[in-house]
Amino acid sequence: MAVAGEALDEQRAVDTDVLYTVAAYYWARSLAHGHATLSAADHMTAMNVFGLLYLVDHRRVPRELWPQLTEETGHDPWQDPVDHASDLVLDAEEGDAPSALDEAMALLHDSPAPPYRDTTLGLALCHRAALADRPPVGRLADADNAVELLARVAALPEKSPTRRARRRLTLAGAHTQRFELSADRADIAAAESAARMAFTEAPEGSAEQADAAASIGVSLGRRRPDPVPSRTPACPADHRLPAIATGAPTKRSDA
Repeated sequence: MAVAGEALDEQRAVDTDVLYTVAAYYWARSLAHGHATLSAADHMTAMNVFGLLYLVDHRRVPRELWPQLTEETGHDPWQDPVDHASDLVLDAEEGDAPSALDEAMALLHDSPAPPYRDTTLGLALCHRAALADRPPVGRLADADNAVELLARVAALPEKSPTRRARRRLTLAGAHTQRFELSADRADIAAAESAARMAFTEAPEGSAEQADAAASIGVSLGRRRPDPVPSRTPACPADHRLPAIATGAPTKRSDA
């Protein structure tokens, strides 16, 4: 814990897997103890480690602990409406809660429009377009808006090759999503083009390059005369980069 705390203070990378494992171990042991004093000590240790984890990756902390840890650490992951909206998009994706998408978009429409906001709104629209119980006209309108937003973000200057690749991958997913609704082969060509650019720009051997190769394969598969509907969301499921360095929200890094 001391090493993790020092890393946070010095804005160095923290291994969140280690933090989660340690916190979960002490949490489980506190529940298994028959001795009240030992149980309380392990519970305190678990909360201290969860507190460190909360600063860098709050979604890995049990949701019921958030209010207490917000008060204890002073870190509110939802202070920024765009961060809040990003969490709601992930909640909808992970828990099949479509109402969270509407809530997210309401937050985003009232926020300034830097790349992070547009990326999050584009993903929310993309996921809402995938809801089969909505009218086709509304789904296609969401897909159109998602492509427009994500294309705008992908066209922005960006020094980081990883971030450039991730933006193009997100755009490729949005084009694939729209193709499944409109059957317009221009979208599948645009998805393939964006994925190939992502493959070229991504660092050699990176996760982004692997994802780009997979996206190219999806586009080539959709070239069939009778495309097979996808069983998975076309938009990339994880629009956050894994690099975690400080207590600041990490989702901005790939916007």
